[in-house]
Amino acid sequence: ASRPADATPGEWRTLAAAHAAAMRHAVALWPHDAALWRLASQSSLAEAAAAVGTLDDGGAAAAGALAESAALRAVALEPERAQSFFSLGDALAARALRTRGTDVADSAAAAYQRAEALAPVDGWLLVAHARYQLARRDGVRALEIAQRIIGLYPEAAVGHTLSGAALMLLHRPGEARDELLRARAARWEEDAGPQRAAVERLLETMGPASTAALDTL
Repeated sequence: ASRPADATPGEWRTLAAAHAAAMRHAVALWPHDAALWRLASQSSLAEAAAAVGTLDDGGAAAAGALAESAALRAVALEPERAQSFFSLGDALAARALRTRGTDVADSAAAAYQRAEALAPVDGWLLVAHARYQLARRDGVRALEIAQRIIGLYPEAAVGHTLSGAALMLLHRPGEARDELLRARAARWEEDAGPQRAAVERLLETMGPASTAALDTL
């Protein structure tokens, strides 16, 4: 989750906390709906993200733990639903990136892989997993997933963008530039303005320092 452009960090944290509290109340009233638990997990993840950088590591960790618990409840209710494992992957990935724990990082990857097995042509599951591997700086795994996205949706920019980012991590700048140029010419989603701008910045500043911009893709 990311802070809305027109909200201050304090406003974002207040809004995220209120939304998460509302979702926790909803699942307390009706604990039998996996979709509600997935929404509760997402809202707690947003609450954790809003707490990062506010010197409240305990608050971020507590909200993250609630996100994991909610996702696990969704999995228990719908163990064959890809979206439940997707929520669990997101929750575990957030903790892995926050704590740099190897075991939880592997668990996050396993949850994403289970989601992909249940919904093998859902491109957005693959995108989330690829972005997680980029955040971990695992270029090999990110490239593998990005290439799967390109195979499914060759006309879409996102797969080429992620592939280019992975190739940059692997110190293959010529190939990375080719992929980013393909991304520039491909089809972009309407809400992908920030990612498109990031591609343009990367093309302008290709080099070792440009890897700092990968998190915006």
